[in-house]
Amino acid sequence: MNKQFKCLNDEQLLELYAKTFGSLKFESTDSSLNDNLVLYKNEIIERMNQTPVEAEKLRELLTDVQVVMSGKRQEDVFKLLREDISFYPEMLKNNAKIIVAMDRSGSMGSWEKYMGRSIMLWIEKLLLTLYSNVEKNFIGYDTEAHHLDEEDLYSIGETGGTICSSGLAAVNELINNYDYETVDTYVFLIGDGDNLSSDNDRSIRIMKDITRKAERLYYFEMNNYVRFSTLASGIKQNNFTANNFRSYIVQTNEDVYSIIKSMFDKQKWIFS
Repeated sequence: MNKQFKCLNDEQLLELYAKTFGSLKFESTDSSLNDNLVLYKNEIIERMNQTPVEAEKLRELLTDVQVVMSGKRQEDVFKLLREDISFYPEMLKNNAKIIVAMDRSGSMGSWEKYMGRSIMLWIEKLLLTLYSNVEKNFIGYDTEAHHLDEEDLYSIGETGGTICSSGLAAVNELINNYDYETVDTYVFLIGDGDNLSSDNDRSIRIMKDITRKAERLYYFEMNNYVRFSTLASGIKQNNFTANNFRSYIVQTNEDVYSIIKSMFDKQKWIFS
């Protein structure tokens, strides 16, 4: 885009082009008018060649590798996402904390981890517009929990089994170090449903404790083959519910869009 036309929207540019074109009929000897007409025409062609982010493609773009990993047109996609959300709250408290705990055991493949990265990218960007300061923490767990940086969480896996309570206990320990009455804490548990069956009761007990202190607790289960979910079964058997707890199953890439839409829906954001 030519810098001198940056302040003009498409309609204004077309109007300027039409006026200049009309003036040339009466002042055909004015070379500057012809030069300007060429500039306007080139700018219009350039803008036409810039493919806009279309609303109907938003479902695909939220998990597009070029957008998520390379950042290509990421801000354009995010702008479209914000416009598409039915309800968007105003700025909340000054400070918030995000804790992401993800299963990194052998059953968590590249698709599961990539879906976790994709959904958290957009959730984090949305939350970052609601708070003046956001601190992020990342925990990876298998049979033990480890504090990691963001890149390691999504790119490095383990080969062992899963004890979900190890990750939840690490989350709970972090929350206990916060002044959670003045800081909104958002906890995101990401897994594929696997857990040691005998660990379910302990996991649910910790989840209940987390909901007493955190603003939100979300569980995202990456389950594209509709496998039996040990953890989801434990949640059901223990009748675990809380106003600030939500669980979602991700079976396809397009589910990321549906989940974010649901999370930021007015009726689901304001818990009774």
